[in-house]
Amino acid sequence: VKWQLAHCARCFIPSFMEAAIDKLAELENIWFDTSAVCESDVFDVLFSRGPRERITFGTDNLPAGVDRGKYIAFGYAWAVLTETNHNFNLSHCNPNPTWVVYEELRGLRRMAERFNFSQGDIDALFYGNARRLLESVGK
Repeated sequence: VKWQLAHCARCFIPSFMEAAIDKLAELENIWFDTSAVCESDVFDVLFSRGPRERITFGTDNLPAGVDRGKYIAFGYAWAVLTETNHNFNLSHCNPNPTWVVYEELRGLRRMAERFNFSQGDIDALFYGNARRLLESVGK
C-alpha cells in the first residue's frame, strides 16, 4: 500500500510538520502532497528533512483551487482566512484575497528559491514524482 498524505500530512503549520516528518520520512510507502498548504515554513521543514522524491504538488482543487483566502498559522493552530470571516480593518489596501492555490504556489516558490531548486527539482515536484507514484502502483 502506498499512502498519499494530503496537505503535507495535514500539516498546515510548521510545528505539526516538525513533530511528524522524521517518523513519516522513514516509511517508504508514505508520500506527501502540498494541497492547500500556504505556509512556506511547512515546506521548509518538509523539503529539508523529508523525502523530496516522495513529495508531489497538489491543488485539492476544491476548495483550494476555487476559494479565495489563505490557510494561516496561529501559534499551534491554523485557520482558513477569507474575505468574509475576519474583522480586520483593511481599508488601507485592497482587501480581496487571491486564490488559496496561488498562496500555496507562493509558499512553494519561496521554498524553491531558498533551496536553489534546479529545473529538474521543479519538474519532479510538479510532475515527475507523481508520475513515478502512479507508475509504481500500476505495476
